[in-house]
Amino acid sequence: MTPSGDGLSVEPANNVSIGEYSPIELFYLSAQLGGKFILGLDDPLLGYLTEEIDAVRMQVRQRLIDRGDVVVDADDLVVMEPSLHHQIETVTFPDVWVLVGASGSAAAADHTFYLKNGDAVQLTRGTDTTRLLVSLSGVEDVLARLVDLLRLTVQPAAAGGDVSLPGEAFDECWRSVTEENDPSKGQACLERHGVAQESALALSRAMATSERSALVSFYRLGREAWEPTWLRVLEDETGLRLVRSTNRHGRSWVDVASRDATALAADLRRALDSAEAGPGAGRAPDAVRPVA
Repeated sequence: MTPSGDGLSVEPANNVSIGEYSPIELFYLSAQLGGKFILGLDDPLLGYLTEEIDAVRMQVRQRLIDRGDVVVDADDLVVMEPSLHHQIETVTFPDVWVLVGASGSAAAADHTFYLKNGDAVQLTRGTDTTRLLVSLSGVEDVLARLVDLLRLTVQPAAAGGDVSLPGEAFDECWRSVTEENDPSKGQACLERHGVAQESALALSRAMATSERSALVSFYRLGREAWEPTWLRVLEDETGLRLVRSTNRHGRSWVDVASRDATALAADLRRALDSAEAGPGAGRAPDAVRPVA
């Protein structure tokens, strides 16, 4: 069992591997398959001069050779160890990728999951300078990791009614609470946008005093670009809420619903299934970054 940087124990599925690599090593390996970037990971060579990049690449190549991760064939081409090749291919050309950013009692570091043709890989923090590359058995393993990261156990649904409002209105009210940690401003904002007083009070307090706010972003490969959707989990002393982005007639909306842990896990599963069934599933993506 290998500890990640936030204390989470990362247990690999049966007969799969965990590797520890620097971001530069991951970018180098991805480039061997034609990758130009890794979704969810900043380019570690951004701002380097060309001659500096060439020197770093040669050092990385030798380091990987010395560790046995790659060999060089008769034509001086880099050949990865088979299981590593499969991991890097999944990370470089996924059909779906899922980014988890959490605070409070949940994971402090971001975790990224990549799915392709039924296989999955998790990329998470190892040390301050490395990342763990973890093979998973598929969507069921990804769901189990998400449930673990979000600490979903037996929490009840939070008190307060459900809320639905335009995305820009929700963002405005969220900022009014979180930037000044003042639930009264959030309540006033929500009521101004038509939310009932009792629901506005409960939600604004949850925004201000949430023990955990975790954002899970799902990106699926569409016909021409990456298609994002996101879920935010809020937990306060009364229980759990799910905040979900939707699209209605071309306009962004946000729905907030009280959910117990079991129902929220089912919501995550539906989001994963929907992403896997996207129109781009099963084909290699072009070099397109998702829109932030």
